[in-house]
Amino acid sequence: MEPACDEAFRGMDIVLGAAENDIAKRFAPAIVKAGAVFVDNSRKAQEIIKDNLTSVGMGKQSQVVADDAAAFLTRTAETYDIIFLDPPYDLGYVPKLMPLLGRCLAPEGIVLFEHRKGEPMPETAGDLRLKKQYFYGKTAVTTYEKASAE
Repeated sequence: MEPACDEAFRGMDIVLGAAENDIAKRFAPAIVKAGAVFVDNSRKAQEIIKDNLTSVGMGKQSQVVADDAAAFLTRTAETYDIIFLDPPYDLGYVPKLMPLLGRCLAPEGIVLFEHRKGEPMPETAGDLRLKKQYFYGKTAVTTYEKASAE
């Protein structure tokens, strides 16, 4: 995993559970420039995302979808190269969202799922397989790819 920088978001397609902090605000322009879609069902989070995007001059270019992540993943007809998930920890999102990701992920795509360190993550979910895990203090990011990707 690379340090966070503007270039790290190149190719980012979808952000599920967008962060409500200074890091999100700092990288919002790069994420929007990459064409990402922000999805969050929390009205407060949506307002914060929109405020952050507006404060850095990216409000009109961004797409913030007011939806539940599972509902969005079920309905979308798009496929994405990079899917980043940062749902609230320990609320059952791993088993709820993992089975839905494979249909939305492009053949050579990657899923980055942020979660609490120690939260069990499946080795496989449908046609996705665990690629690597990264640990940052109390946080972990688990990456998945399509099982056919080598």
